[in-house]
Amino acid sequence: MMRKPPEVTEDVWDSLTSPENYYCDGELTREQADRRFHTAINKIVMDSLREKYREYSKTFKDNRLDLTPFASRLQGETDTKRVREGVSAMRSFLIYRGFMENDPHVSRIDGDNRPEFDLSHREDVEGYLERTPVRAAVSPVVHKLGVPNPVPGKFYMVGDTPFEVRMSKRGFLYARKRHNGVGKWEYAKGVIFAIRENGREATVDDISKLSLQHKRCFVCGRALEAEKSVKRGIGPVCSKTVQFGRKDDGKD
Repeated sequence: MMRKPPEVTEDVWDSLTSPENYYCDGELTREQADRRFHTAINKIVMDSLREKYREYSKTFKDNRLDLTPFASRLQGETDTKRVREGVSAMRSFLIYRGFMENDPHVSRIDGDNRPEFDLSHREDVEGYLERTPVRAAVSPVVHKLGVPNPVPGKFYMVGDTPFEVRMSKRGFLYARKRHNGVGKWEYAKGVIFAIRENGREATVDDISKLSLQHKRCFVCGRALEAEKSVKRGIGPVCSKTVQFGRKDDGKD
């Protein structure tokens, strides 16, 4: 009997390995039962791994990361062990790059308020890419990652979350966010580094989607009242603010 794969729950495993199910109440030979069992387990494992692949791929896409190194090695792959290695490498990459901040592998916050990750994750990714041959040609997705020089008074996205960049009285850039998406402005610790490394400039659509969720403008914090503003999720003045920045140039 094979060992239970991590993708298979205890209940499903117990059900499939029970004598009456395994041998279909004695209708199957040992060889037929083994073949049927392995086929069922393989399908469960592959379905679970494909779901994880789709989940991680979405994170890559949402943050404009290049999925090509992984997709080119996993496309058409049918061996569960190799697919598991590839999906695990994708997860390690996201942890190392800082896109899974709630992951328990995040060790601590460094002196610049940036998450510091276990460097073994980078080694895992590099090892996987070195030992695993490319299976298929995949068109690379080229993205410009990060905003090296964010402009104070403008809005930026890190993942699905919008932030405004400001300049302190001492001349330092920092990012701020709305409490719970709609409340008072609050300092977003370390996010200015995330904007530089992984962020992008926010669009009016980005801001309006969040405003529509809370029925309150993210930019000015006021409730949406005008019919057009309610429908669009943002008013004309705040729309221009998102596009061109605040009139105070983002200075405190």
